[in-house]
Amino acid sequence: DLRNYKKEHGDCLVPHRYKGNRRLGLWVRTQRYLYKKSLLRKDRLEALEAEGFVWCLVTQTSFDHRVLEFIAYREIYGT
Repeated sequence: DLRNYKKEHGDCLVPHRYKGNRRLGLWVRTQRYLYKKSLLRKDRLEALEAEGFVWCLVTQTSFDHRVLEFIAYREIYGT
């Protein structure tokens, strides 16, 4: 399911309440919880990171937003 999501959306930024596949959203939420509590098995951690899984959705989306703002600023004002 995660690989299908990535193929369709180009990333692994699955929302906790993903309406397209509620089971996937719940599974992603569980993986993030286990990661936060250091309870995620090492093999699963490595496999998810190899797919580009995002552990903290808020941090990643904020970072991506700031990068886009910076690119827009450089296009307007140069270096």
